[in-house]
Amino acid sequence: MEEYKNKVKQLERISYSEYLNEFVREFKKIRDWAKEKGLVMFEKMAQYEIEVLSLHAQTPIVKINDRGRFIPMFEYKDGIKWPDIENFTDEQIAYYEQRLEETENVFLRARYADFLFEHGDKHGTKNKYEISKILLPSLLETAEKHLEKGRRVDYPIKSKGYRKKSTFPVECE
Repeated sequence: MEEYKNKVKQLERISYSEYLNEFVREFKKIRDWAKEKGLVMFEKMAQYEIEVLSLHAQTPIVKINDRGRFIPMFEYKDGIKWPDIENFTDEQIAYYEQRLEETENVFLRARYADFLFEHGDKHGTKNKYEISKILLPSLLETAEKHLEKGRRVDYPIKSKGYRKKSTFPVECE
């Protein structure tokens, strides 16, 4: 147990990540380590991390279509999806709520809160208001970190009054 926690704490020391796939790579290493050691529970927990971090987030946060904010990384013509949010278990949602409270890494905290804001109220113990009190400051902090690194972020704007998608850039001066 302690060795698993130490590996996760080490991963959480990543202070900046442009994309969440850096965390996915590290959680895959932890999952493979747990599998090799026969630590089924920790293998499952690392897989939960991989799945929530592998979802693609659509913009904006407000649900604008039937698909919702998060979509699978892969979706095949035969209907198979990965990760498939519809198959996330109550145990998995509870795990994300626990991780939301535990982690000090803003990028992970933002993803857990973002996911739970949309999907946690169906199976979790926190309501949208409680989650939003964590989500909004986390999103602001991640935006500040991106701006500190000088990363340009284009936020797509979709409006009924425009024919094509516009963007407005945010740059660090």
